[in-house]
Amino acid sequence: MRKYTLILCLLACCTGALAQTAPARKKETRKEARTRKGSDVPPPIERLEETKIDVAEPTPAAPEAFPMPDTAAPPADALTAALRHLLRVTNSLDLGTQFAQQLTNRDQMDPQRTLPDVFFTRLMESMKTGEGRRLLEHMVIYIYREHFTLEEVNAINAFYETPAGKKLISTMPLLLPESMKRGQAIGVYLARKVYGELVSEGLIKN
Repeated sequence: MRKYTLILCLLACCTGALAQTAPARKKETRKEARTRKGSDVPPPIERLEETKIDVAEPTPAAPEAFPMPDTAAPPADALTAALRHLLRVTNSLDLGTQFAQQLTNRDQMDPQRTLPDVFFTRLMESMKTGEGRRLLEHMVIYIYREHFTLEEVNAINAFYETPAGKKLISTMPLLLPESMKRGQAIGVYLARKVYGELVSEGLIKN
């Protein structure tokens, strides 16, 4: 239907424009028609009205493909059980969610953002308790399975049962934001230092 509507609109525009600029045309004779065939004179408006313009429907753009890591349920064995215990004891998934929350808060405060508040709320709900948390747990377990044996994971879990291990777990939520804050300060310092060097060398015009 859109195709035919567009055809009618185009024809209406052509007809209206020609009707305003072209003088009234009397019915031509056969001789005049034969003479006109070899010339550059456009066909009469009656023939333009009969012209069909086939406008193809635009092909919708395919959604951008995002490669997904392996998030299927990991094997139900002793190693997976030990890794789940490790993630639970260390609150690793909660730390990841905390980091995501900080990034989300930053984006939500951006005055130029176009996404509504409900987008950020729903995203974080998925990360904390919904599908996002389940997929994240599966992904992390698969990564750990590639690098640690059951004996090594058991040894790590045993360490976190010690006083030193428990202190590390309890202070980790404080270490993450402080590391981010000081890391940003170092990044600003290095950026200004490199910028000043390039200005001094004439590679950047200040």
